[in-house]
Amino acid sequence: MPKLLSPPPLEDWGFGVSSIMPMERLLQVGMKPRSSPVKSGENRLTRTAQGSTTHSTLLLPRLAIMAKLKATANPRDAQRLNRLDSPHANAWLSARPSCMDGTDTVLPPRIYRTAVARLLGQPVFSSSAPCPLCEQTMDPMGDHPLCCKKSGDRITRHNRLRNLVFKLADTGLLAPDLEKLGILGVADKTRRRPGDVSIKSWSFRRGLAIDVAVIHPLAASHLGKAEPCESYAQTQKIDRYAAAFVHSDYDFAPVIFETSGALNKEGETVLKQIIRFASKREGITHTVYAARAWARLSCCVQAASAQQILNPDFVDWSALARLTSQQ
Repeated sequence: MPKLLSPPPLEDWGFGVSSIMPMERLLQVGMKPRSSPVKSGENRLTRTAQGSTTHSTLLLPRLAIMAKLKATANPRDAQRLNRLDSPHANAWLSARPSCMDGTDTVLPPRIYRTAVARLLGQPVFSSSAPCPLCEQTMDPMGDHPLCCKKSGDRITRHNRLRNLVFKLADTGLLAPDLEKLGILGVADKTRRRPGDVSIKSWSFRRGLAIDVAVIHPLAASHLGKAEPCESYAQTQKIDRYAAAFVHSDYDFAPVIFETSGALNKEGETVLKQIIRFASKREGITHTVYAARAWARLSCCVQAASAQQILNPDFVDWSALARLTSQQ
């Protein structure tokens, strides 16, 4: 039976961590101009220009390292590094584990260790094994559980993220509906419900139907695409459902997350507006509330993805045969 592997201490990973996580040196340099007073004969504009130059000087080596890693990596690792460099992809790393606004940011130890192993591109299983549901090979990197179509965990992952988006819209007093029926108009006889979260009063006499989905960018069907979430939103959502909304009272907006935490541009714009409504209703500074909301969304994706990897009950048939022969 393959064992789940625990990643070594972070200091052993070298550039694998420094190229993904924020550099402490960069943060320290960025904080110095605010704490030190302006010297005589020096204005704030000059100090800002010097700070920008320092920031760029420190950022160039990091970009060079990332470019070198991507150039020498195999297609899977190159795609992994590319998607981890997207906005909001690593928001869960800086999330404070607190239950004041829900348990989204509280990750159990096994979930957190699995998420860190995936972040660093390390195997999560000791060996390959057949999938108990579809009988395909279960790779040690844990890619198969995230895209296995025979598993109900994909639906659970989708519902967890959908419910969190609904909660944010409800906090903003937008009166959202879950899986609303009939948003395509009375003429539609298919009884489809393309809107996971529907908001009736979004703009002037128009509603908004949000379709939430989660994809795995390291799947074989997405490896050759620069932005898998954008491609999936266009081919699987907009091309399929946009024509049905022409005679509807709702606009259609796909919100496509990746298991890395990245999402499509249109989905990011919609969520930013929902988060702004929620921050105003809660009476909290928008920057504070927005940072927490993105951390909750990122933690939700990582927790659901890690749980998908941990759920299957693997059986190492070779080890079982050896035990049987010894008896």
